[in-house]
Amino acid sequence: MKVYFIQHSSFLVEFEEFHLLFDYYGGKLPKVIGQKPLFVFASHVHADHYNPVIFQLDGKETTYILSNDIPVEPKQNIHLLGKNQRASYTTPAGKILSIFFFIFTLHTKQHFIKYTFRK
Repeated sequence: MKVYFIQHSSFLVEFEEFHLLFDYYGGKLPKVIGQKPLFVFASHVHADHYNPVIFQLDGKETTYILSNDIPVEPKQNIHLLGKNQRASYTTPAGKILSIFFFIFTLHTKQHFIKYTFRK
């Protein structure tokens, strides 16, 4: 596993079989993007965690897992998850990626997003 920090809340995690891109809203992406199946996550709609530019990364092996406060229509490769929801996805290599989407709220504002993965 290799982790690339992009900026602020954005980072890319490279596994042998796939990439995970978190909260990308700008900045230079590592050149490894596009070489493996890509799972793109956006934790919430704030501009420093989500930018519609992520949909320009769309490829045949790109899956989007977004917070349900982001105003997009679900499609075959776009999935919306809410607080405390779980989902599982199969990578093109046949690996199961299990996701638990957890958000806690402090003073009525979202302050922390936690993704838990099992593969």
